[in-house]
Amino acid sequence: MYTTVQLKKMTGYDEQQIRRWADQFSNFLEPRANPGKNKTRLFSEADASVIVFIADMRRNERMSFDDITTALKNGERAIVPDGEIVPAPRHNLAVQLEQLTEELKAARTQIQELEIRIDILNEERAKEKKAASARIEDLLKRIWELEQQQSGGDS
Repeated sequence: MYTTVQLKKMTGYDEQQIRRWADQFSNFLEPRANPGKNKTRLFSEADASVIVFIADMRRNERMSFDDITTALKNGERAIVPDGEIVPAPRHNLAVQLEQLTEELKAARTQIQELEIRIDILNEERAKEKKAASARIEDLLKRIWELEQQQSGGDS
């Protein structure tokens, strides 16, 4: 049997987190893991394998609680040889590298798309500026013509 303190040492998560997981994933744990208020929690080997699995999946795989629940329903657990907790095998670093590479590609694509949008907006701005300048020239010419008419009419 394991205590919350021992699971804390095995997982690196604090006791409060272990208790929250014990409550949240109680369907996968023995009743002694959730004995009620003011009673000591005791975790069996099977319970410990569940808690360590949850810790590993949250820390290393960043799995959602729904995904962890599904994995637990499918029987996934941490390995517990000789009473010593060993976390479930982590995803291969190559898989993590591949995921990060895909995220990087997506980010680069997004940057390229934004740069294209910026170029289009800059072209539109330049056209609008040119049109505004032409309008200003037309207005200045019209003002000059009106001034000339006025000064010609005054003589």
